[in-house]
Amino acid sequence: MMDVNAVKGQKFKMNRIALLIAFFFALTLGASTLLVVDQRQYAVVVSGLGSLKRVISAPGLYWKLPLPFDRVMLLDKRTQTVTAQNPEHYLTADKKQVLVRLYIKWRITDPDKYFSHFRHELAPAQSQLLQLAHTALNVELGQHSVAELVANNDNRIMHAVQTQITRETSMLGIEIADISMTHLDFPAELNDAIYKQMGVERTEVAHQLRSAGMVEAAEERSYADRQREMILAQGYKRAQMVKGNGDAQAIAIYASAFGRDPQFYRFYKSLDAYRQTFRERDVIVVDPTSDFFRFMHSSAGMPSSKR
Repeated sequence: MMDVNAVKGQKFKMNRIALLIAFFFALTLGASTLLVVDQRQYAVVVSGLGSLKRVISAPGLYWKLPLPFDRVMLLDKRTQTVTAQNPEHYLTADKKQVLVRLYIKWRITDPDKYFSHFRHELAPAQSQLLQLAHTALNVELGQHSVAELVANNDNRIMHAVQTQITRETSMLGIEIADISMTHLDFPAELNDAIYKQMGVERTEVAHQLRSAGMVEAAEERSYADRQREMILAQGYKRAQMVKGNGDAQAIAIYASAFGRDPQFYRFYKSLDAYRQTFRERDVIVVDPTSDFFRFMHSSAGMPSSKR
C-alpha cells in the first residue's frame, strides 16, 4: 500500500514538472510572436529562408510567426554620419594634386531597397556611399582649377557632388542629407601660390567693399544735403512770414499811434533816430539848427526859425 502511494506521489510531481515546462514553453513561444517596433527603427520581417515578407515603418506592437518561421531585422531611421578615414588625392583641371577628406550624412528612406542591397548592415552601405562620393568629386574637381576650389565659399562643388550621387543613392533606398569636406590641403609647393591667390582675392573683395561704401556714403551725404537745404528753405520761408507779420503789426501799431497823437509819434520817432545815430558814432557834423535837433531845442519839436 505504501509503495502504491509513493508511486502516485512521484507521478504527480512529474506531471507538475511537465506542466511547468509546457507553460514556460508556451510563454516563450507566445513572446516570440510579439514584435515591438521603436519609432527610431524600421522592422524588416523575413522568412526562415531569408526572403523579405514585410516592412514595418510605424511604431507599435505587432504579431509575427515564431522562430524559425519569421526573423526580424531592425534598420535605423536616424541620420547616420560616415567620414573617410584618410584624405584622398584628387586632380584638378590645372593638373594640381589636392587632398580632400569627405564626410556624408545619410539616412534610410526606402527600407525595401536598402534591405535588398545591404540586408541590415551599415558598413557596406557606408563604404559604397564613400566610393560614390569619391568618384563624383573626382569628376567634379577635374572641371575646376585650384583657384576655383579655394574660392568655393558657397560650396557649389560639394552641392554638385551631392546632386550627382543622390540620383544613385535613391536606388539604394538612401537619402543624402549633407556632404562636405572635413579636410582640404595642398602639396607644399602650391601653398605659397595659393596664399598669394587668396590675398589677391581678399584685396579685390576689400576694394569692392570700399567702393560700394564710398558710393553709399556719397548717396547718404547727397541726401543729407538735400534735406538740409530743404529744412533751411522752409525755415527761412517761415522766418520771413513771421517777420512780415511782425512788420505789418508794427506798421499798424505805428499808424494807430500816429493817428491818435501825431505830435507824440514824431517825438518818439525822433528819439529812436537819436538812439540809432549816437549808438553808431560818437561825433557827427551837422548844423545844430537843422530839423534833426528840433526836439532837443523844444519839446514841441518846433524848428529854430519859429521859436
